[in-house]
Amino acid sequence: MYQTTPNAFFRLLSRRELAERVMITRLTLYGRWIKKCDHGEIYNEISDENLKLMRERLLETIQWPLDDTTKPDQTD
Repeated sequence: MYQTTPNAFFRLLSRRELAERVMITRLTLYGRWIKKCDHGEIYNEISDENLKLMRERLLETIQWPLDDTTKPDQTD
């Protein structure tokens, strides 16, 4: 079985505590940042970009009719 010395245990414990504090700090800062964001504006920007991309892809997939002026005349 793996045994650790008391010093190694305390080092491991202090690293975990430090990691937890860093994580809490990051989450706190993210929470402050997300509250300042204008979610409506971000949503509109993403929607506009998606609409532009969909239009571009649609234009790429459409088969436009050829402007063929060499067709024989049709009579009714």
